[in-house]
Amino acid sequence: MGVVPIGIPLIVGPAVLTLLLILVHAYGYISTLLCLILNFLIVWLVFSQSHGIMQVMKEGGAKGIAKVSSLLLAAFAMMMVRMGIKGWIDLFNGP
Repeated sequence: MGVVPIGIPLIVGPAVLTLLLILVHAYGYISTLLCLILNFLIVWLVFSQSHGIMQVMKEGGAKGIAKVSSLLLAAFAMMMVRMGIKGWIDLFNGP
């Protein structure tokens, strides 16, 4: 038996891995790795200071940020779907 941390799939799940694969081809390995490290540092900072952040934001602020984050995630998802469909169509239509 093993223990699986519940938070890890939420931080680095399939969406992040897909985005990393796309970014590697678009920007290269070094830029992508630097962005990944920067994001991990931001996540660590937010998690380590979460109690103080929640005292400042309160419940309403947290719900508002969650809704904006959901909207941004949906926008990224639609962009990736659009890029995939466009690439698929271009594949069949030729150059």
